[in-house]
Amino acid sequence: MEKSILNSDSYLNCKKSWGGGDLNNLKSSTKEQIKNKIVLCKFQDSEDIDMDEFFGGKKIWTLLKGEIHLVMRDVEGKTIVLLKITAENSGFILPKGCLDSLIYSIEAICVGKTELCYIPDRLSMQIYDECASMRKWQYHCYMEMVGKLLELINDLSFLSLKERLKKKLFEYCILYKTDTIPVTHERLAEELASSREVISRLLKKLEEEKVIKIKRKSIQLLDIKSTDSKLNPALMVG
Repeated sequence: MEKSILNSDSYLNCKKSWGGGDLNNLKSSTKEQIKNKIVLCKFQDSEDIDMDEFFGGKKIWTLLKGEIHLVMRDVEGKTIVLLKITAENSGFILPKGCLDSLIYSIEAICVGKTELCYIPDRLSMQIYDECASMRKWQYHCYMEMVGKLLELINDLSFLSLKERLKKKLFEYCILYKTDTIPVTHERLAEELASSREVISRLLKKLEEEKVIKIKRKSIQLLDIKSTDSKLNPALMVG
């Protein structure tokens, strides 16, 4: 990880940087402090992020580039991706108790070159006191995270692995806005808490059913067209 101080007010005045948390209503003295204390962190692909440092404290943070996958790993080493963090749903704080367990660990792993910036804890608390829109943004990010976790619980409870795989492929199509997605069997297995062998077998079955076409380092979905609009969730399983 590389750390640097931004020493700029460009991030202070950019609503997009803070997910809509408008900092313009802060006191002038607080703004002046922020300009010299916003920390930019750069991570390489597959690099781990310290959960306690970024998600378990009180600091205001936001993702600028790349993705962070929140991964649960059990004592046997099996994993499942709990949440994909993007710029749109970054900024939440996790209760400390969520990060400590004897039967599982929670890890944050960068996907692609990743950049995030944060405001130190003490100054963040001062901003929360002064800025209602920042508190609203923090709440929105937290509720978005909870909603995604509930959706995952629903999928694990009521969908077969084949249906979850198909849904995951559609989600990737929405993310990349194309019908051909650059995803490996290993990554799909990790996200679905399965093995590469089982996922490869299900993908082969979907190919035989003419739902997908397996290519080198990518998978093409044959029953949708590349589009910028969101797919109808009702079409994702079946």
